[in-house]
Amino acid sequence: MRPTKNALLVASAAVLLAACSGTATQSSSEPSETPSASAGPGTPSSAPSAAASAAALFSPATSPSGAIHGTVTPSVMPPPIGELHSWTLHIEDASGAPIENATVTVVGDMPAHGHGLGSQPLIREYLGDGDYLVEGIEFQMGGEWYVEFTVTTDDLVDTLRFDFDLPE
Repeated sequence: MRPTKNALLVASAAVLLAACSGTATQSSSEPSETPSASAGPGTPSSAPSAAASAAALFSPATSPSGAIHGTVTPSVMPPPIGELHSWTLHIEDASGAPIENATVTVVGDMPAHGHGLGSQPLIREYLGDGDYLVEGIEFQMGGEWYVEFTVTTDDLVDTLRFDFDLPE
């Protein structure tokens, strides 16, 4: 079952509150570990931490026309630097219905440095329920990036842009 937009917003707010209160402080030289990692695989607490991490870095996006809403979930959090990895893109229409079997293209850019991604990601397959597997994403460095998806269906062509600050 997909988390609702409200659930993603609540998860984002919880992560931000924890960060502001100092309970989620970590230096960039320390290895990354989620608090639920000790709970073990398959435990109920392991899945929400990954979703909360993705929700904290990647806010849900809405297309300029308002016709498409979407989220992205990287296969690895935080997304690695200098390594190919994959994402899952979830897209739905303004009513919340999944957008099925769209043609989706991907571009990414680091505007402050004037260069794009270190790879050309592709939508490898449609997974169902508005989910698309994006493979071949590679960032060269941490900093401010955006990844933009152009979504084409029989009825529309629109874009979703995800702006984020990738940790170094």
